[in-house]
Amino acid sequence: MKVAQNANRARQDLPVDRFNLLSVPIVSKFDAGEEFKIGNKWLERIAEKVPEIYASWLPEKVNIFDFLQVTKLPYKPYFSFGEELAVVKEGTNDPTGLGYAYESLAALLANKLENGNQLLDDRNAFIETATRKGRLLKSKKQARQVSMFADTDLLVIDDQESWRDLIIELFDNIYTCDVADCYEVALEKIHTKNYRVICTNLGIERAKPDSVEKGRSLLTVLKDQFPLTPVILLTGRLVGSPEAIKERYPNIKRIIYKGQQPFESTYQILEEFEEIIPKLIEKSLFNNRKSSINGTKMFTDTTILELLTTKTIKAVVPFLINQFSKLTYRINEEQLYKIQQKAQTAKTDQDVEDVKQFIQKVVPDANQIASVAAFTAWVEKEVDASFDDLPGVSELVVRVLREKKNSESNVLKKDRMLKMEAALKTEIKEFDDAYEIGDVGQREKRNLFDRMIKALDFIKD
Repeated sequence: MKVAQNANRARQDLPVDRFNLLSVPIVSKFDAGEEFKIGNKWLERIAEKVPEIYASWLPEKVNIFDFLQVTKLPYKPYFSFGEELAVVKEGTNDPTGLGYAYESLAALLANKLENGNQLLDDRNAFIETATRKGRLLKSKKQARQVSMFADTDLLVIDDQESWRDLIIELFDNIYTCDVADCYEVALEKIHTKNYRVICTNLGIERAKPDSVEKGRSLLTVLKDQFPLTPVILLTGRLVGSPEAIKERYPNIKRIIYKGQQPFESTYQILEEFEEIIPKLIEKSLFNNRKSSINGTKMFTDTTILELLTTKTIKAVVPFLINQFSKLTYRINEEQLYKIQQKAQTAKTDQDVEDVKQFIQKVVPDANQIASVAAFTAWVEKEVDASFDDLPGVSELVVRVLREKKNSESNVLKKDRMLKMEAALKTEIKEFDDAYEIGDVGQREKRNLFDRMIKALDFIKD
């Protein structure tokens, strides 16, 4: 008691205001097997002393004596010797065992001391909630690695707020999430943002007679315009067999059934989402922009590494270092330095290939990290008319623009991009000519920069 009280007093004396420090009293090495009555008397004495500690987090309706009973650590002589782990050796199924008690305490901490009454009322549900949270936290670092360069990881489309909240609450601390509550909002969002995974209800607006028709219309849009974006279909009723639905809409990767009530079968549904969402996000290729599906390579498949040449590699070094330096958990300073040195000294096509191979070896998912979207964002933020290698960056923009032009099905857009590519190449040549005679001034730099920015607008469009 004194330790907890003193810790809170000291915390209040800190220069920055802080919340009270939450404490968990643990009665340990408690052996009341043969002396049941004496054991209970001691628990009663303890219960009289600790209400102040429990008051900040344990619901008032919970009897402290009962709570101490389920959180105490029993004394087991066997585990007093050596380094045997009770949870491993004994398991967690015996209510009188040490492993069982450790599991209760671990769940209490994993649930952040919330809903402590459930540990008494429904221990299995309490443990299951903690286990689910634990699995999500375990994958948190990996999940953030995956989502670092995506616009938004998950879009949940459902007219029921309870279901939207249920799914978002599961992932919002790990992935970037977005919601839509009707057909029109969903259409607007999928055409203005990139999503790695989309979860949608078949009956988007249940109160309207055309609810299912709108759901099917949205699935058709996703199939035709975003064929590589994986879709999870969440539905309370399925019109047709699952096989027929998946055959009609190939990008549906999982069908998850709701219960009749918003939280019926909640744990089973959360288990399914918890299992499938991370897998789909990891496999997503950041390529869900509207595009032609006539067999041509999609523009969104293009990566900056593919477009590197002897003319562009030195200029793009700052971009690559900027991107890879964010991966401090996977790449060290020595590897970053090697990438920089190899790129800056590359003189032949083989040298460029060697740089690419080294980057792929150090950063296996480099293609996703060095995406066109990331490159355009970097240029807008970091490059101006005084940039050291403006022609090199502009050459790379030309190559990106050419890739987009080649994948464009609209004839008018393709023609406009062709003219923009030619205009940018002309500006690059004029800059190079002026550079050769030592006559590059602010005008040449500004003209090239302005033309390059206009080209970027075509790329982002």
